[in-house]
Amino acid sequence: MARKGEGDARWIVEERPDSTNVNNWHWTERNATPFSKERMNVLFKQLAHDNDEGSWKVKEVKTLDGDSTISNRKGKLIYLYEWKIVLEYSGTLAGSTTEHTGTIECSNLSDENDANELDILVRSKSDAKNSDALKAIVRKTGVPMFRDKCVEYMKDLRTEFSKGMILPTKDGINMNAQTTANSKNNKKSAIQTSFEINDRLIPPHEKTNRNVKSVVVEVKEKFKVDVSEIYNTLILQERVSAFTRSPCEVDSRVGGSFSIMGGNITGKFLKLVENKKIVQEWKMKEWDEGITSHVTIDLTPTDSGCSLSLKQTGVPDTDMSRTKEGWTRYYFGPIKQIFGFGSQMY
Repeated sequence: MARKGEGDARWIVEERPDSTNVNNWHWTERNATPFSKERMNVLFKQLAHDNDEGSWKVKEVKTLDGDSTISNRKGKLIYLYEWKIVLEYSGTLAGSTTEHTGTIECSNLSDENDANELDILVRSKSDAKNSDALKAIVRKTGVPMFRDKCVEYMKDLRTEFSKGMILPTKDGINMNAQTTANSKNNKKSAIQTSFEINDRLIPPHEKTNRNVKSVVVEVKEKFKVDVSEIYNTLILQERVSAFTRSPCEVDSRVGGSFSIMGGNITGKFLKLVENKKIVQEWKMKEWDEGITSHVTIDLTPTDSGCSLSLKQTGVPDTDMSRTKEGWTRYYFGPIKQIFGFGSQMY
């Protein structure tokens, strides 16, 4: 324990009126189970489909067994959840009024699996031919819809229920991942806020000496989706805005500029080879004047989807770890989570 007057200012408690979790350095936890049950009840009851072959809908959410919690440690939100879900459906085949019923079941919706990794079973309550025919329709149309609703639930858990978990600091700086007075709509993403939090925690001497040495950052990722989907996700404004959860400006052409995460990252496109290569000039807002890095992303099709190889040159050595972690945590992790393109990173 440090002597009085010598401790890290980030740990000071008495200067906060509420003396609670100063600068978010203490562990806090919130029970998200009631919210999760209520939200999933609403989402899964929306499942329905009608086409020339027949129609069906979810009659009842029969089982929602599990729990969910969100924890805040040092300004980082950690999501833990695990659910077993059973839905009851009913429907009819085209040209028939006979109703058939069955269930849609999933036992592994958790923070360890993304939507593409969920085990989803469709069972009919009868072995009759028409019942099996309707089950085939539900399996074909309902399983993708079920995955989409799971993605929506996971997104709501992160963007709605977690509001207010990151508290203002003792200096009155609002570290809440959802709020800032500087953005257009008075809101910013958790990703954008996290970049700003990290910047405030960097010692001043490291900020002023960032141009001492530059290093190379390399990251490799695999995605379970066609290479074109990843290429478009990285250059199209609406998709970038979706996975960064914040407004952005992206002019996806050679020479076009981009500004994302509330202007914390800016740059321009130097080279674009459709579905193969993206080369960018790339800069963090707090880097010293004149410091700009170059990012080269190579995309390669694989049997299971595609692989991504990223090489970033010109990164200040004091920012190497944060930059490398940023690509995984704030780019590729959310891309897999939001769009369901691969293994979850959280």
